[in-house]
Amino acid sequence: MRIRGWLGMVLLSGLGACMDFQLSAEDKQGGPGTLGEADADTDSDTDSDTDSDTDTDTDTDTDTDTDTDTDTDSDADADTGADTGPVSASVDTLTGSVNAVYADLAISLDGTRVYATRVFEDDLLVVDTASMTALTTIPLGGGPEAVRLTVDGSKALVALNESPGQLVVVDVDPASATVHTVLSTLTLSGNGSLGLGVHPDGDVAVAITQNPDAGLVQLVDLATNSVSTTLAPTASGTAPHLYDVAFLPDGSKGYVSVFQSTGSTNVFPFAIDPAALSPGLDLALPYEGGGPGMMVVAETATDTTLWVTNNSWGTDGLTVVDTSTDAVSMAFDLGGGGGSIPGICMRPDHSMVLVAAEGRPLMGFDTGTPAYTHSRAEVSDHTDCIVSPLDDFVYIATRSGDILRVDLLNLAAVE
Repeated sequence: MRIRGWLGMVLLSGLGACMDFQLSAEDKQGGPGTLGEADADTDSDTDSDTDSDTDTDTDTDTDTDTDTDTDTDSDADADTGADTGPVSASVDTLTGSVNAVYADLAISLDGTRVYATRVFEDDLLVVDTASMTALTTIPLGGGPEAVRLTVDGSKALVALNESPGQLVVVDVDPASATVHTVLSTLTLSGNGSLGLGVHPDGDVAVAITQNPDAGLVQLVDLATNSVSTTLAPTASGTAPHLYDVAFLPDGSKGYVSVFQSTGSTNVFPFAIDPAALSPGLDLALPYEGGGPGMMVVAETATDTTLWVTNNSWGTDGLTVVDTSTDAVSMAFDLGGGGGSIPGICMRPDHSMVLVAAEGRPLMGFDTGTPAYTHSRAEVSDHTDCIVSPLDDFVYIATRSGDILRVDLLNLAAVE
């Protein structure tokens, strides 16, 4: 989850005030509705999207776009009333401070450390997963957003939503004499960096900026910490901007999502060698406004699929794309939620995708079917999640400033 949307604007203006950090049981027990095969969707809902929102950022030098389209889609498919299972008390919690609003999570290769970017503290929080305590905080500068580890796990890469955008490299190697310090900061072309990705071969990172519209895809040589190639997708929509990056496991293709985009500019496939963009994908979203956000790629015995979360005003969705054809194979309407794009994570064996949507239970989707199969009602303000590489726990960031550790065995099957 990134701090976007109308709720991001409220948080920016009001986080200096006192916040309530009491954990509460999830009182919304509904599950997602299945929109089904993309070519068979006959949803005739007339979307009365009245979005007239424009970017309220008046600083022409800094793009900190937080607007989200105010789609009022009341599609009857939104909620199937699926059972979310019992709420368990067996949850370990790291209690956050007043400014602990998390943008993204990453986890060490051995599962002993969680790394969390904190938007309003401008730092990277390091959490000991055994004791669920904070080990240290690493100052980064303004607006930390996405965090990703390098393939060898020795460094954390953090995108800064600054003007211009920046990519910060942090030493997270426990054996290093400079562990938990900033090694370098790379200034990017364009303003406002929200997302990034690391190519599976470990040599290249992909940093993205969001302005000028729709932003720039920048290939970073990790050996020299320099930009080698820049790609410029063209997108339609209301202030469309690049949001997240995902790769196929073999690295042959990457994807970049475009928030607040429309039609065939929702997601752009791209290649690294040689660097090139492919025509954009239309996710056939059932409502206008908002749009694609966080992504993961799941590889099963039968296929490889791209899973994309999306958000519009109070309505969240999840779209599945067959990467062999780049066509939409399934879409789920997650129902009403908050004003932020849902976070997404995946079990190490790629068998289940987990969605952390604000105002909804944690939802698990079987990647082979695909189908909504598991859930857990814990708190109502999920923002992001990450699964341990040991496949024992899922860590959930919350808007109330806490990080939860939940045993994956406690996920309840949907009846």
